[in-house]
Amino acid sequence: MGGFSYLHDSVLAQVIAAAQMFDKHVYVTQMTSRVNRTAEGLISLSRNVAGYPGRKNLLWMSTAFPLNVNPFAASDLASHDDYSELVQKMNRALSDANVAVYPIDLGGVQTLSDFQASARPPDASPDGIRGAIQHNVEQLNSQRDVMEKIAEGTGGRVCAGDNDLADCIQKAMDDSSEFYEISYYPNSGNWNGAYRRIFLKSRVHGARLAYRNWYLATGEEDPDPRVQQTKLQGDCDDYLDATAIPFTARALPAETPDHLKFSVLIDPAALAFVAAGEGGRSAMLNIAVCTLNEKRWPMKIMSYPVRLSLTSPQYDAMVASGGVKQAITVPGPKPAAVRLLVKDITTGKLGSILIRTDTSAFAN
Repeated sequence: MGGFSYLHDSVLAQVIAAAQMFDKHVYVTQMTSRVNRTAEGLISLSRNVAGYPGRKNLLWMSTAFPLNVNPFAASDLASHDDYSELVQKMNRALSDANVAVYPIDLGGVQTLSDFQASARPPDASPDGIRGAIQHNVEQLNSQRDVMEKIAEGTGGRVCAGDNDLADCIQKAMDDSSEFYEISYYPNSGNWNGAYRRIFLKSRVHGARLAYRNWYLATGEEDPDPRVQQTKLQGDCDDYLDATAIPFTARALPAETPDHLKFSVLIDPAALAFVAAGEGGRSAMLNIAVCTLNEKRWPMKIMSYPVRLSLTSPQYDAMVASGGVKQAITVPGPKPAAVRLLVKDITTGKLGSILIRTDTSAFAN
C-alpha cells in the first residue's frame, strides 16, 4: 500500500504542476492580448492628435493598467513576451505628440485582492498567507511602477490610492491651464537606443515642473524597403487618421474605369529636409495606398518611395507652390475605400486619410 500511496502522490503532484503551468500560460496569453490592445490604442490616439499644436492631457481612468507581466507567471515561462519595446514605442508616440498621460486608478483605496470577500481563500498555512501577501504586494507595486513610468515619461502624474476622484481629475485639468513649450535638441551623435534623462530646474521655490523627463536615443527610421513595407502594413490597420504630416488628396481622372488616380499635396513644413551641398535640401518619403473592402478590412498595400534632392531655388519654388506634389495611380479592381499614407522616413512621422471610393467623385 505504501508504494501505491507514493505513486498516487506523485501523479497528483504532476497533475497539480500541469494545472498551474496551464494557468500561467493562460495568464500570459491574456496579458499579451491586453497589452497589445492597450498600447496600440494609445499609439493610434497619439498619431491622431500629433498634428494639433500644444499640450494635450490624457486622463487614463481604469482599475487595471495591463502593461506588466505578473511576476509569478514570468518567472517560470521562458517564452513569455517582453513588452519593453512596445511600451517604449507607446511612450515615444505619446511624447512626440505632446500628450501627457494621467493614469487614474478608479479602484481608490484597495485591500489585497487575495483577502477580498469575493476571492478564493488563500492557503491557511503561515507560508501560504505570507506568499499570498507577497504576491499581492508585487502585483500592486508592479502596476504602480507602470503608471509612474508612463506618467513621468510624458509629463503627467499618477493618482492612485485616493477615493477623491474629482480631485484627481481637477489636478489634471489644472495642469493644462498654463504651460510653456521648450525645445531640446540633443547634440550627441551616439544614437544607441538607450534612455537619456532630461532635467529642468526652476528658480521659484517649491515649483513642481511637469515635463517629459527622458527620451530614447533612437536613430533614424530604417530606410530598407522591406522594413518600411512591414511598418506601413501596420499603419494601414489603424482606424484613426494620423495628423503629424498634413496633406491633401484630390481625385483625378484615371486612364481606365477600374483604376483610381490622386494628386497628393504634402505640407513641406512637416517634413525633415536635410541640408545638402551648396544650399540644397533632400528628404525621403514613402507614399502608400492601402485598399480596403466594404468592411474596411485591409486588402493590398502599395508603396511609392519618393526621394527628393532639391537645389536651393527648387526648394524655394516647391514651398511657394504649396508643397510636395505627387500623382498616385491605384490599379484595379476599384476597392470600396483606400487609405492614403505619407511617411517621413527620417523621422517616422505619419499622415493618413481614409477615402471612400463609392462617392460621386469616383463615378465612372
